[in-house]
Amino acid sequence: MAKTILQVEPGLYRRLTKAGTWGAKLWYTTVVDGQTVFRSTKTADLRDARKVRALAVAAVENGTPQPKARLLVSHVLDGLLENYETNHLRSLQTARGHVKALTAAIGNIPAGKLKTKRIVAMQRAWQQAGTVTNVTINRRCETLRHAFNLAVRGGELAVAPYVPRLKAQSILGKYLPGGVQAVLAEHLPTHVVTLMEVGRLIGTRRGQLSRTERTWIDPERRVLAWPPDECKNDAPHVIPLDEAAWAIIEQLLAQGAERPWCPYLFHGPRCAPGRAPSKRWGCIGDFRTPWETACKKVGLPVGRKNGGYVFHHLRNTAVTDLLASGKLSAAEAMVISGHKTESMVKHYNMGNLEALRERLEAARLETERMQQRTDAQHAPHALSQKTPLHSVAPARST
Repeated sequence: MAKTILQVEPGLYRRLTKAGTWGAKLWYTTVVDGQTVFRSTKTADLRDARKVRALAVAAVENGTPQPKARLLVSHVLDGLLENYETNHLRSLQTARGHVKALTAAIGNIPAGKLKTKRIVAMQRAWQQAGTVTNVTINRRCETLRHAFNLAVRGGELAVAPYVPRLKAQSILGKYLPGGVQAVLAEHLPTHVVTLMEVGRLIGTRRGQLSRTERTWIDPERRVLAWPPDECKNDAPHVIPLDEAAWAIIEQLLAQGAERPWCPYLFHGPRCAPGRAPSKRWGCIGDFRTPWETACKKVGLPVGRKNGGYVFHHLRNTAVTDLLASGKLSAAEAMVISGHKTESMVKHYNMGNLEALRERLEAARLETERMQQRTDAQHAPHALSQKTPLHSVAPARST
């Protein structure tokens, strides 16, 4: 085998180029993850190369993490999860699911060699498997895009590959009729029913609502204020409580006074001293299984993909009800639901057809009343403009 490394002095080398000549730039060795790897000093000057190598050796001795010898896509994705963990992002659990799927598909590919063609092949494989929709594929690819952008900003990569988006139509939300809610409530645990009733009134996200603490409620002002780190938008969410919502929350506050060990407003069946609550769902815990069981018992489809109801549909329902009467503007409804933009509020508004029908009938009655008044005002004038029959001269005969 031909020699490809030429030692210039201890620790510095030249490498054989594809043309068969010794390259001008100098290289040094360092240890990464227990392996000895070559790194370029990016200079042909011997003194400058010594300085670069000295800094690298000092970094290793000080325990400074060194760039991986071979940066894989899985390493880039791990960097994204580390960023999410550092910033305590609520979407960490979702990102982990996306990273798991991406790692299984392309994790062993060198990050610098990942091309759009390979990404498209991955998307097609997911489509052919039929286990996920284009919406989910786009979300996974958005995670991939975010990971590579972080790697580029961090100096680990020069460029990020182009990640195409698939044409996809999001599954629309649904309005949960009161009758359906009442039937579901008959088969749901009491703590879930209470959370569902409050969720229908204010439309707050399930996780944020579940983690509500009693100290965030001002009984004198009847105001509920979530701190920024509990909200998806990283901004405080402050809402007034109307009579319907306050009647339920007042009862929950009284019950909470009997549980001094638990800071939460909503309590699950296993609430007890010393029990660690869920980081995502608070004391109430995850109730996906009871919800699916209740849907099956009443003969409803299970899951959003199958056209069934999910707890998040209460958010659609609340926004629809808030806007149905016409008393609240989209901006005011946005304050209650916690949406960031009015366009999202309008997206969540399913349109209350019964309320719309009432307003339509009222508008038609008002239009008819105004038309009758207009006809009454113009009728005498129209009659006065008519020429009497006896004043018309008979035609001459020729």
